[in-house]
Amino acid sequence: MSARREPIRLTRSTVCHEALGLVDAEGLEALTMRRLAARLGCEAMSLYHHVRDKADLLDALHAAVLGDLEPETPADHKRAGRARQPKWRLLLGGLSRALRTALLRHPNVVPLFTSRQVTAPEAVAVLHRVHDAFLEAGFSVADTDRAVYVTGMFTIGHAIFEKNERNDATFEFGLEALLDAIAAAHRKSRRRS
Repeated sequence: MSARREPIRLTRSTVCHEALGLVDAEGLEALTMRRLAARLGCEAMSLYHHVRDKADLLDALHAAVLGDLEPETPADHKRAGRARQPKWRLLLGGLSRALRTALLRHPNVVPLFTSRQVTAPEAVAVLHRVHDAFLEAGFSVADTDRAVYVTGMFTIGHAIFEKNERNDATFEFGLEALLDAIAAAHRKSRRRS
């Protein structure tokens, strides 16, 4: 019989990070309010002060994984080298790399990203920065949405296949090809305008 843990001070952040710990350890299907409450050393009803329901808890998982993502890092600027890359490309490339790293760190959460739209405010704030950079560069809202969506799907798909074997070179090749294609499509659409 295991020793009972001291209860953790409940906040939305602790609930969502403990939920991520449970999913990391046992898989997404193990996440229930009762199991999470046991892990936190409280009653399941106590969780409802911090998350409305299971759907809100799943949104909180998105926040736990994505909330700390930084879409633009010094490594991205270094990777860009001497070629001046537009802000949208640095942000989208950086976000894709950061997302891949987070998903590889938490592989049991990947199915959540394939089945549920990201609505957590912490994650949406990062996406707004990327969207703003696209709009500043003259992309239409529709093209911005497409570029972010396609890059996200590429990154999530790559993480699914990398679950057993990481392949940095292939990911970088695919990401750079995708970013090049987005830039080419944008140039083409501007010429038509």
